[in-house]
Amino acid sequence: MLRHRWPVAIAWLAILVAGFWASGRLSDLQSNVFSVPGTDSEHVRSVLEQQFGDRSDGAFTVVFRVANSADPPTVSRL
Repeated sequence: MLRHRWPVAIAWLAILVAGFWASGRLSDLQSNVFSVPGTDSEHVRSVLEQQFGDRSDGAFTVVFRVANSADPPTVSRL
């Protein structure tokens, strides 16, 4: 190791640079959406997305109906 320290250091540096370059392109290849074209569930997912703006990536909007008589701390907490 001591005799060939510079080639070893350069090899590790090249491996790190290649790893950083490859990880920069990795996010384009990953997806959290699973679909099987032609199935009923895929049809419903596309209708929900087109007509209701539903996102299938797990983001949800929660809506609370609060009575007019609710106290302000409860309204702000919700």
